[in-house]
Amino acid sequence: MNIKSACLRRLLVIALFFAFTSDFKGYGQSLDSLSKGTEEYFTDLTDHLNIRLFSLTKFNSLNINDENTNYILRPNGKTNLGIGFNFKFIGIGLSFGLPQSQNRIYKYGKTSAFDLQVSVFGTWFGFDGYIQSYKGYYLSNPKDFVSWDKDYQPQIPDLSISSIGLMGFYIFNNKKYSYKAAYNKTQIQNRSAGSFILGLFAHTDAGRTDNGFIPKEIKDSIQTDFDLSEFDLLSVGVSVGYMYTFVIKKNFSINLSLIPGFGVQKVSLKAMDGTGGIETQPAAQLLARASLSYEFKWFYAGFVASNIFRNFSYNNYNIDLGTSRIRFYIGKRFDVSKKKKK
Repeated sequence: MNIKSACLRRLLVIALFFAFTSDFKGYGQSLDSLSKGTEEYFTDLTDHLNIRLFSLTKFNSLNINDENTNYILRPNGKTNLGIGFNFKFIGIGLSFGLPQSQNRIYKYGKTSAFDLQVSVFGTWFGFDGYIQSYKGYYLSNPKDFVSWDKDYQPQIPDLSISSIGLMGFYIFNNKKYSYKAAYNKTQIQNRSAGSFILGLFAHTDAGRTDNGFIPKEIKDSIQTDFDLSEFDLLSVGVSVGYMYTFVIKKNFSINLSLIPGFGVQKVSLKAMDGTGGIETQPAAQLLARASLSYEFKWFYAGFVASNIFRNFSYNNYNIDLGTSRIRFYIGKRFDVSKKKKK
């Protein structure tokens, strides 16, 4: 099975799913359409040039667990440095990966990766999408199973995982709660507020390894019946959640967003001995996002972390997948309006 091809074939299916079930005609909503009362809760600075510097870490994860064990697999991810800007309804960010030391590669293994994650922060809607392809993982918790005293982590260099996902949702309380203020800083939340959301999600994930998901360094030392060699799943569902921004002493704010989703998924599984089949399982997804920021009208700094969790089952095990992003930023707004001063 070619994992990249399997995931990319589903991209069209997922795109069509959203095309027929989502309404984006309000994407370019004008500022004049906002209620006058919104300024009491948030200030709109979309017409200011917003420039920021940031560090960005992106990765995916795989946890294999049952009642007694939890194998935590991670890629050797890179940290990126970048610059971005927002003006009106346009936003662009560019970043480059920092080189890794040979010592880090020796300790965690070599990972090849393509990771594109996109978030759209609208007035009344939000959107998240990702395309990931990683090859090369390590076990981050070997001491939970054996007396591991080596100076490197157990590695699975042939393990590859590819993922594609889309999620869109409607923000009900968009006259008082600003999603933009929490995450792209083109607005400022003046008073604490939150909103329920309702949306749809779809994702596909595929993984493969010829040598098993448990590193060979510890496999001979533990008793495990986890013999999966390939998985391939396609999921769709509905999400319902809540977002809230706490404004503390005007300049400091914390946002928490939890959006669980439920649906159905088709799962194709293959064991090391070649046996397997296709199952229909319940689908579960959780978008967890948090931000912390300190800002004035012209200057701001903060931190954002997000993770999209989903899972499936194999025999007595649960397999949890995660798409993660961590960003630190510092930015400045510039008034470039052409309004004449009276």
